[in-house]
Amino acid sequence: MAEIKGILFDKDGTLVDFNATWLGVADFMAMDAAEGDRW
Repeated sequence: MAEIKGILFDKDGTLVDFNATWLGVADFMAMDAAEGDRW
């Protein structure tokens, strides 16, 4: 296993775009939990 050399915290979203990174995953998980019923 690789040794962890550091952890990056991007609290204000200047380095990583939260929506671009996680919105698709969150939508998929919500649709899975709702069994495909969007509304």
